[in-house]
Amino acid sequence: MANIKLKKGFDLKLKGAINADFESKTKISSKICAIVPDDFHGITPRLEKKEGEQVLAGEALYHDKVYDSIKVTSPVSGTVKEVRRGERRKIEAIIIESDNANNAVNHDTNKPTLQVLLDSGLWVMMSQRPYDVVPNPEVRPRDIFVTAFDSAPLAPSMMAIASKKLQYAATGVEALQKLTDGKVHISFKKGEEIEIAGAECHTIEGPHPAGNVGVQIANIAPINKGEVIWTLDIVTLCRIGELFTTGKVSYDTIVALTGEGVATPMCVETTIGCCIADVLNGQVADSGDKRIISGNVLTGKKEEQDGWLHAP
Repeated sequence: MANIKLKKGFDLKLKGAINADFESKTKISSKICAIVPDDFHGITPRLEKKEGEQVLAGEALYHDKVYDSIKVTSPVSGTVKEVRRGERRKIEAIIIESDNANNAVNHDTNKPTLQVLLDSGLWVMMSQRPYDVVPNPEVRPRDIFVTAFDSAPLAPSMMAIASKKLQYAATGVEALQKLTDGKVHISFKKGEEIEIAGAECHTIEGPHPAGNVGVQIANIAPINKGEVIWTLDIVTLCRIGELFTTGKVSYDTIVALTGEGVATPMCVETTIGCCIADVLNGQVADSGDKRIISGNVLTGKKEEQDGWLHAP
């Protein structure tokens, strides 16, 4: 396992952090969930489901206009309640009313790996560089990079978030290796490193932005002109491994409620796309000069309580 020490950067200390070795405090089940197309860069949606239609967890809501094999799937089973549109009829959100039955698509993992990832919707949770867009399925990447920590202010331990699913990580690596002629690199924070079969593992030391995958790429195997690589995080890697083990996609996630404006900093177990108001659950006062930020304070997006928990 290679050890890389970085000196440039700065760790911004803010109030409202949680313990590194956290335990999830509560579990939130949201009646309404939504998929926001803007979360998936480079895709122009073409709907496969209309308002009022039934949908299973893991079933396609829409596909890409250019590559119709790229699909975005529903995180819950239920009814498509609303296709919310903005200016020029741009789709801003696809809102699903959950039936709380969690009926899910069983994916045929005997199909080619590329096809399974496209059909499952996990494909759009990866990113292609350059340009930071959803990967082109017709381009084979030089390497694939997985980051296993986030060094941003108030960020929780990514390894702690993935801890209950780490048994699927090696299966995820095995699947990704079939999609590249290069290596699957995984970067860990110093003190959180583990060995994962089939992957080229690295330990990173240093201040923020050491956890940014772009910084990790630059210090491990920089991108040259004309090359393409894919990136994802350890949580998505475990989701891929779970898919190829069980045939189903897990949309469960853990969200850290942090910051000075949070009454009790904690972690919440919930579902991708759930309503932010349900996640906050009264933890942030309506009055006062406070902002709700999805993501970290440096690069996150300002949200309202009636917004949605964005996909990775």
